[in-house]
Amino acid sequence: MVDNEKQPRGEGFELRTDSFGALRAEKGLFISADGQAKAQGQVLEMQPAISLLQGAQEQMDAISADAQTATASPADLQAQISLLQQNLSELKQAVVLLSAPKGIALSSGEHLQMSASENLIATAGKNTDISVAKNLFIGVGNTLSIFVRKLGMKLIANQGPITVQAQNDLMELLARKAITITSTENEIKITAKKRITLNAGGSYITLDENRIESGTAGEYMTKAGHYERQEKASLKSIIPAFPIIEPGEHSLRFAFYGDDNVIGSMGHLVGQPYNIRNSAGEVIASGVLDQSGRFPRVKTQEADELTLTLGEEKWTVEELIASTEDPIGEEFSEPDEYDVDSDPYFENIAQEQQSNRLPDTIINKFIGYVEEDI
Repeated sequence: MVDNEKQPRGEGFELRTDSFGALRAEKGLFISADGQAKAQGQVLEMQPAISLLQGAQEQMDAISADAQTATASPADLQAQISLLQQNLSELKQAVVLLSAPKGIALSSGEHLQMSASENLIATAGKNTDISVAKNLFIGVGNTLSIFVRKLGMKLIANQGPITVQAQNDLMELLARKAITITSTENEIKITAKKRITLNAGGSYITLDENRIESGTAGEYMTKAGHYERQEKASLKSIIPAFPIIEPGEHSLRFAFYGDDNVIGSMGHLVGQPYNIRNSAGEVIASGVLDQSGRFPRVKTQEADELTLTLGEEKWTVEELIASTEDPIGEEFSEPDEYDVDSDPYFENIAQEQQSNRLPDTIINKFIGYVEEDI
């Protein structure tokens, strides 16, 4: 490539403009830095990229299984599998696949936003590093699950306090080995509104508003340089009040198993009416299923059980009456009286399975033939 003065600018190709630019591909877009020497292979040859994504999926699967064994919440593997197999592979959907064997970098002088209406998936074969010069906010609508397989976890604040709260539920601190609580320069306070119980091997001390109780099945020993009894006393503690946040909206979208485009193999469902009802039987969404196969996302203020009905909700009965006119307008004529003796099928029935067949009288009644004096 050369500039306007025919001076070399480099090799390869450049797509540029001094105005706006757009790159569109309705069926999907594959951008790759993987080599394909001398234009060999298919245009959508993406096996190197797919192999990397499959490896990431297998890694996530293994760690997620260990997390579930350790009673942590597992990853949503089905979303990752569906994205790879039903969307990205061979560009089965309108997606963008970006692949490079040696690395991809995104840089912005100001803002960089990543957004997903459903799942945001990130995996790394080695390390993931996040560095923030000022503030880091993580907001989770339902559950935050952090699982470490091997070398532990550290949460350290060099300056400022650390606050951990379960504002409207319980908090558990559990360890197989020792638990150490240390204040290097001040005091340790343990406060409970109702009761504190210390239990070690069955020996215990219980403290509540009106009583202190201690017990042991073994020896009870007290050592003191001075022991004194005084008048009763109590120390009022301040119990903080926690805010109650409304859980917000719940949302659900019904979908065909696997992918919305499965509707392509079930064309008879396109154009069918649907209704979505809540547990009270109220219709909260309705419409007609279109070619996309997508049902709308439904939002409710509280958790609820929703029911999807696809197709006509009520059975209809249609009475079929034989027409008195034939298709070409000729007068309809009643058929001749049925003669069972001339029916070749009836004759075959009589010849086969002589030992297990129904009696002739019953068969005659089934086919509408009634012989006199039976």
